[in-house]
Amino acid sequence: MADKGMTLAVVLLVAGLIVGGGVGYFAAPTKTVTQSTTVTQTVKELPLKNAVVKVGYIASDTTGLETGKPYHEQIIVRDMNAYAKTLGYGTTFTFNVDDAQGQANTHLEKVQGFKSAGITVFEGGGWSSQASAALAYSNSNGMLMWSSSSTSPTLAIANDNLFRMCTADTHLSPALADMMWAAGVKTIVIFQRGDSWGDGIVNLLVPIWTQMGGKVAGEKIRYANEVTEFANYLTVADQQVKTAVASYGGETQRVGVVILSFSEISVILKQVSSYPNIYNVHWWGSDGTAKSQRAMDDAPEEANHMASTAYSHAKHSRLST
Repeated sequence: MADKGMTLAVVLLVAGLIVGGGVGYFAAPTKTVTQSTTVTQTVKELPLKNAVVKVGYIASDTTGLETGKPYHEQIIVRDMNAYAKTLGYGTTFTFNVDDAQGQANTHLEKVQGFKSAGITVFEGGGWSSQASAALAYSNSNGMLMWSSSSTSPTLAIANDNLFRMCTADTHLSPALADMMWAAGVKTIVIFQRGDSWGDGIVNLLVPIWTQMGGKVAGEKIRYANEVTEFANYLTVADQQVKTAVASYGGETQRVGVVILSFSEISVILKQVSSYPNIYNVHWWGSDGTAKSQRAMDDAPEEANHMASTAYSHAKHSRLST
């Protein structure tokens, strides 16, 4: 999710052109067709002429809404309508903007609200957990969901109604394993979001890592998406790191923390300095934390102390997929 703002603008513009191109197809003049069986089918001419097409956008959380709302209402919809105007049919687009507030169930409720309002095409599912929660409803109700950032391998499903404009994390896990191994890491502590995105990466990473000869310290530390206090989880992780480092005679470079999180990384970083064992080993992240501006704004000292490798390496691994 590095450079997410610019990427979001570009991909949504492309999506807008695709939708606009669809207007050219559906709004094209049609005629009455008589088949050889004498069954006559009449198609309304220019069905979208002078129509206002409502498109939905659901921000993954309130932080995303702060930038997503102006992007859609002031930039994206303007470009979409400028393109539609060149087609000459008087068709215009509007965006209905909403906020999933970081919750998969809330995201589903927003999708259901869109359906009730007659909106069947929307951008959402920015988090894979949210996309997963809304997918069955979208499929059964003829809705098209497009996502600019969902990457969970578990959502790579053929013939569904989720269109993802980025690659899945299928290649992230082997790249992450290769980088950690090359850096001398032999044992990892897994600290992850408890959703389909985090599970998808971990389920691929662990067998690759162990096949290379690496070890996983204790049980993976899996936290719920809505958690805002991480002391209990950090306590467990700190003890796992302490035991692992001791097994290598105090060589901290042999132990790494795999951190799979989103915007909550800033909260985790602010709390982690109180746990000396986990604070003094390298953390390895993913696209969820790569160049996180929020982390650098809210916890710059902690991020620079032990997470810079996570952000920079994670971005490179993402670009290599």
